Amino acid sequence: EVRIPEEGVAETAEMARAFNDMTESLAARTEALEKAVADLRESSRSLRTARQGLERAERLAAVGRLAAGVAHEVGNPVGALLAFLDLVARDAGLSEASRTHLARARSQVERVRSILRDLLDFARPARGERAPVDLARVAEDVLELVRAQRRYAGVGFRVIVEGEVPPALADRSGVAQLLLNLVLNAGDAVRP
Repeated sequence: EVRIPEEGVAETAEMARAFNDMTESLAARTEALEKAVADLRESSRSLRTARQGLERAERLAAVGRLAAGVAHEVGNPVGALLAFLDLVARDAGLSEASRTHLARARSQVERVRSILRDLLDFARPARGERAPVDLARVAEDVLELVRAQRRYAGVGFRVIVEGEVPPALADRSGVAQLLLNLVLNAGDAVRP
């Protein structure tokens, strides 16, 4: 921020002008670098958040697969139990107390079946809002997040679009998450 008065003999005034020009240039570059650092920090935060979301989604997917497997394996015996309870309930010689016990047992088995259905519903991936999505724009947005990471400084990323591509009917955040996962894996695979 120091300025030198541009006065005196020609050589001194010229040197003062050059110094002042250099000072202004350095100030402008410093400002641009500070903005770039702030942008990089913001991009880094965004990428970290996206990566945490992806890791959480992967964990939930694993839990969902486990839940679906358990629900399927337990669901078959539960169906058999219900069938046997129905067979026993047809016996005309059952006392009223036995019928009450059977009704309670059936109620509890139905409750287990309901819990299993809830597990299967949890295991199914949620459907996002489908809308027209510019896939090239989503890819560029993902690359902006990844390029900001220092660990990928030596990796060149680019989106190549040939011709006019119509929008895809998709869930934008799901597509972005899928592309982010692919780009991160690719970046880690080719990183120098």
